[in-house]
Amino acid sequence: MKQLELQLNKRLLIVEYETEAETTIDFALMKAFNNPKVMKFGLTLKPICKGSDLTEELAEELVQIFDLSYFVDYNGHSPRCYVDTALESFISAIESKGCYWENPLGVSTEEIRQRHGDASDMFNEWLEYEKKTFNPSKCLIFEIL
Repeated sequence: MKQLELQLNKRLLIVEYETEAETTIDFALMKAFNNPKVMKFGLTLKPICKGSDLTEELAEELVQIFDLSYFVDYNGHSPRCYVDTALESFISAIESKGCYWENPLGVSTEEIRQRHGDASDMFNEWLEYEKKTFNPSKCLIFEIL
């Protein structure tokens, strides 16, 4: 189970579960009991959404914005770096912590194996990225209260 804490407009915790089913069940239980304050992972948390349900509108509430509807690039090297969308800003916050929302090599295990084989440097590089990559369909995003 991967976890990442972010300090944006809200203090967030991203948790990747082992399976999509586990993610869906846990989120459904939190919503069914309508409990905005859930004690998990030793923290008091408020569920925001599943990673795959993160929209531009939800992301706008989480990230910082500049004056002209540009959003902070947390991965930038200057306090005035910006990106065009709130989702890009959210992803840059994850990347600033050395993690990824999508594998930068952008291909599947099978595709890498077919192209390069299991023992290739490319396959090993893909595996290293994958260890740091969150799968949005297996993630829940919480606000830490």
